[in-house]
Amino acid sequence: MTTEPSLLDYLLAKIQFWKKSEIDFSQYLLFEQMAPEAVDEEGRDFIAKELKDLPFSSEEETVEATQSKNKWDFSAFPWRLLVSLTLILAGQSFMEPPEPDWKIALALYLVSASLLVWSFLKKELTVKEKKAHEVNNFDKVIRPIFLLGSIPFLLTAFLLMGLNRFTFVNLTAWLVGILFVITGFWADVPDLLTTWKQKFSKAFNNRGVRIRIRWWDVLLVLTAVLIIFFRTNQLQQVPAEMFSDHAEKLLDVQDVLDGIYPIYFPRNTGREGFQMYLSAFVARYLGVGITSMTLKIGTVLMGLLMLPYMYLLGKELFNKRVGFYALLLIGIAYWPNVIARVGLRYILYAAFTAPTLYHLLRGLRHQNRNDFIIAGIFLGVGLHGYSSFRFVPIAVILTVAFYLLHHVKQKKKINNALFGLLIIGLVSLVIFLPLLRYWISNPAIFSYRIATRLGTAERGYPGNPIIIFLQNFLNASLMFFSDGGHIWVHSVIKRPALDFVSAGFYFVGVLYALLSYIKQRSWEKMSILVSIPLLLMPSILSLAFPEENPSLNRPSAAIVPVFLLAGVGMDAILGSIKRGFQSKGGSLFVVFLTVILLFISASANYGLVFDKYAQQFRLGAWNTSDIGRVIDNYANSVGDYESAYVIPYPHWVDTRLVGVNAGQPRKDYALPPGRIGEVTETPGPKLFIFRFDDKETFDSLTNIYPIGILSYFESELPGKDFYMLLVP
Repeated sequence: MTTEPSLLDYLLAKIQFWKKSEIDFSQYLLFEQMAPEAVDEEGRDFIAKELKDLPFSSEEETVEATQSKNKWDFSAFPWRLLVSLTLILAGQSFMEPPEPDWKIALALYLVSASLLVWSFLKKELTVKEKKAHEVNNFDKVIRPIFLLGSIPFLLTAFLLMGLNRFTFVNLTAWLVGILFVITGFWADVPDLLTTWKQKFSKAFNNRGVRIRIRWWDVLLVLTAVLIIFFRTNQLQQVPAEMFSDHAEKLLDVQDVLDGIYPIYFPRNTGREGFQMYLSAFVARYLGVGITSMTLKIGTVLMGLLMLPYMYLLGKELFNKRVGFYALLLIGIAYWPNVIARVGLRYILYAAFTAPTLYHLLRGLRHQNRNDFIIAGIFLGVGLHGYSSFRFVPIAVILTVAFYLLHHVKQKKKINNALFGLLIIGLVSLVIFLPLLRYWISNPAIFSYRIATRLGTAERGYPGNPIIIFLQNFLNASLMFFSDGGHIWVHSVIKRPALDFVSAGFYFVGVLYALLSYIKQRSWEKMSILVSIPLLLMPSILSLAFPEENPSLNRPSAAIVPVFLLAGVGMDAILGSIKRGFQSKGGSLFVVFLTVILLFISASANYGLVFDKYAQQFRLGAWNTSDIGRVIDNYANSVGDYESAYVIPYPHWVDTRLVGVNAGQPRKDYALPPGRIGEVTETPGPKLFIFRFDDKETFDSLTNIYPIGILSYFESELPGKDFYMLLVP
């Protein structure tokens, strides 16, 4: 008597794919062939999900994969894809420093592109794309009472914010106004409590609790652990020091902790306030105090919080494998890692762009009013983060424009899209309201930073601005493959912004998106492609300082479409290779190839962050931490924090950071050379610290304090030594 195989038998056979199963599952696979009493409806749903989630397979591939044999099938050998992948990786390897050869790289890329186009035309290069299910809740009621009720609150907040200060009254009025606007537009949703009760009841039955753990969930958890390791490993040591921008930010954070709550922080050419308030929260409630970690924890956290949206973007527009690849590649990449752990506002541009684009695209695809509201929330908050984010509203408008151009004959969708854009604009505007008030009152200060780069507020153009723009555009567009910039504080200088594996897949993703758009006229793909140069504009438009372009900090939001397309490219080429083999042996080969490529990428990015960048930063930054430790030891032994002094020297340490590293964030330890004589009458011991080659200070101090004890601090790094003169 033949026994029908169980689900466990099937799953074991799939997991142990290298063994030939003695059971032919094909006759049991399709539910239409199964006896109605064999599996209940809930069991069928579970099996369908498990089959869909098998590694490197899609729903339509399940039957084919199950019926395939364990032997290699060379009848449809994907040689074009394999050769093109090899050529791409080889070509990008020629762009690695120290001696990139762009001619060989270009030749290999051109041959590879030809093979990829050929594969696309032969329908070998494909990516499964998710079809949008329209919610279309634009007909849901709008609550005018809340929209009208928000006006007095927002008007009150606007009038009371004229002094560039948040107060209890204007902050409360502003938040209530925001809540009223969101409530006025929010479409009714199903009762979430009832939905969760139904899901909870399904988890329990007469047989007890059923816990279902799928391999995909385990894979995502392991990926999250790996990404968190990459982003938090050696966070205090890499980068090892602070520089003057950190001093400015920490002074702003200290102001917040002291009870001063600016809307816009005008110190050091002006800054939006999101990071200052986030860092103040970290300093006070996480017990960090005013240190480098005060800034790093907040920015790294923001870099991590954006990552789920990378997965959701890939899953929404294509499939969950694209989302997974995009998540993993961006999670281990050196570019977003470095700009987050440096502790400045750079990552905020990307952190708010990802959810803004996701909910915008989802709102357009699903005709969901609530997604437009959420997009407006992230857009408005993002404008409080980093000045580069001011280009995102343009990206939003262009995305809606592309949608309209591709739906010119669908009046209802056009009306919904325009109404959605109006919602985004209104919601983001009320959230932007405090900065709008400051902008109206202080337009020059609010726009100063942009004016110094785009205009001539700080210096004139070094050439024809049109030529500079075109050169900047080209350099920024190629930075993923060639030179990512020369700024040592947030990049490994003179190397590509991407590792060679990610760069190769990004190239495939861009080419696939272009070819697919030509064939399908997909507005989503065009929006993603156009968003890349647009999000690069904060770097490209550095016309007065073209040497600052390309850079990895100002165009940080470009990581969102770049790594999304890298995920597309990875799924396109690896998934297509797997389908070309049409065998379990081919699937095994693709799994092995994927693991090897990801290992190479992870190893390269790890080395870039924790070896090359870490060492480069230590060589470039001044060792204020060493001086701070010396003063701290002095204060806790023979002296105190008030009797230590650092003699400034041109282009040497920022003496404010010495105070931060000594545990005295409010103290600037600078004592100008001309004032050394003023402290001679101060009783008690004194400690003077000065640069190793400052002969003038050396002579002055040894003459004034001939009985002083002179010692020399020898740093591990060249040019970082200093003298210490202890006066008993």
